[in-house]
Amino acid sequence: MFSGNRRRMAARLAGSAMVLFLLWTSFLIPAPVWADGPPIDPTAEVEVTADALNIREAPTTNARIVGVLYRGQRVTVDDLTPSGQTIEGVSTWYHVAGRGWISGAYTRVVRGWPVVEVTADVLNVRSGPGTGYAILGQLRWGERVEVVHLVRGSPYNWYLIVYRGNTAYIAAEYTRPASVWPLPTAYRTITSPWGMRIDPIDGQWKFHDGIDIAAPSGTPVFAFRAGTVTYAGWNGGYGLYVRIDHGDGVTSFYGHLSRVDVQVGQRVSLGQTIGLSGNTGRSTGPHLHFGTWVNGRSVDPLTLVRRP
Repeated sequence: MFSGNRRRMAARLAGSAMVLFLLWTSFLIPAPVWADGPPIDPTAEVEVTADALNIREAPTTNARIVGVLYRGQRVTVDDLTPSGQTIEGVSTWYHVAGRGWISGAYTRVVRGWPVVEVTADVLNVRSGPGTGYAILGQLRWGERVEVVHLVRGSPYNWYLIVYRGNTAYIAAEYTRPASVWPLPTAYRTITSPWGMRIDPIDGQWKFHDGIDIAAPSGTPVFAFRAGTVTYAGWNGGYGLYVRIDHGDGVTSFYGHLSRVDVQVGQRVSLGQTIGLSGNTGRSTGPHLHFGTWVNGRSVDPLTLVRRP
């Protein structure tokens, strides 16, 4: 039996050991970061379907011509007039970033506008970019909407949306880029969470840079957000692997796949199938290893996507 003094000394040593352990692990585990990032600058991409398409100074056929696009050319657009609002016989005009306006009647959408989801219980839809404008309606938590323009302001930034055929605005701070679970919703069991763990193969205490989701080989794997593929192929212990850059510092990756269905440089949409789950690389059984990074630091994927 320990005396009172010895028990107190043992307690102090145990406490000191715990403090040292926490300090040590703080260097190994990335600090939490704000996962959603700043408001995005929405853009889309369209392709010209006419032999020649004039770029005009304003969204009207009487405006001065400032350039010409030709069939097959693709351009990035960063604004539009609302669908249902006809201006001189043209129902939609697109703003070509840094150049002018083109008629949407002679284009096809190659990459659609980004989609955000509401993170507030109730989000007012307003007629203008400010809290003093009339409320046109409301969006609920989890609802999704395409955003076509960002109006920066204080205390809020505002997204331009098309709401019931008219332009409207929502506060960007109460949204985040829409995301989907990277597997069919029937596969939601997490067999190993993000963070420090005992490695199942070598038994060592290591950092696990993602979550392992149980799924049989051959299950479709989805891009959790829209983005551009930056890696597709074999990647050491990850086996067959896909990495996607979603912009604004957010990257996701998918490991141990049995098949890869995308290639580097390919633009993928929200929820697009990028491959099939499997058991390749350093793995103990069929599953998906799903990881996310924000500004170069690993973050728990569950801070970016809801588990079904």
